[in-house]
Amino acid sequence: MIEGMKGKIAIATAIALGIYLALFIWLLSPGWLGKFLSDLPKWLDMAKWVLPPAFIVTAYFLVGFLDIHNWLEKTFFKERKKVDDYIRNWIITPCTQVSCTRGKRGILKDEERKLMNLFYTFISKGDTERERAFAYWGDYFISVNLIFISLLAFLATIVIVAFDLSRLTHPVPYLILILSILLILVRIKLKGRLPYPAEAQIDRILSQDYAQLRNKLPKYRTECQNCPLNPNASSAK
Repeated sequence: MIEGMKGKIAIATAIALGIYLALFIWLLSPGWLGKFLSDLPKWLDMAKWVLPPAFIVTAYFLVGFLDIHNWLEKTFFKERKKVDDYIRNWIITPCTQVSCTRGKRGILKDEERKLMNLFYTFISKGDTERERAFAYWGDYFISVNLIFISLLAFLATIVIVAFDLSRLTHPVPYLILILSILLILVRIKLKGRLPYPAEAQIDRILSQDYAQLRNKLPKYRTECQNCPLNPNASSAK
């Protein structure tokens, strides 16, 4: 499922690279568009063999090897952290319902990944919310990549126009600016639905798997040898 999501992101990224390349060629060579349209059948015959593989290889390198969408998300947007923090804060619900001095210290840094691992023990491969999460995150990561490409393209057009002010009347800089704004608005819309699958999964765990969660928690937390949730503990500290 992860590879399928990355494939979808890579294809969308490849299409975006092709569109922005065409816009740049049009900006640098205004007469190119008319000539291109007149020679479209010949261009299509060549492009279908050359351009798609080139763009797809580039996109898969960015998405599959460099993991650019995750880097952008962690560096600039941090929506994944917000969802993970929500999960961690609710997955320790049993800890908040017992008297425990250790629990008052909250979630320690070295517990963060452990608690996410605990959460995933309750999520099966066939979980419909898991499928919904992959679909939502896939669309969101596409918007992140496209914003990145669009903003880079806009910055490049500013540089080009700065060296040749006559290009200021060309429609390309304004098209790219409009696309960038639209993509930012799309990302804002998409990010709003990212927590929904996690919220549904947490609700199910707390309502249907609470006893199992209570028994598992001490194994996934730090300094909890004497946790009241641990049946082998003699006392809480």
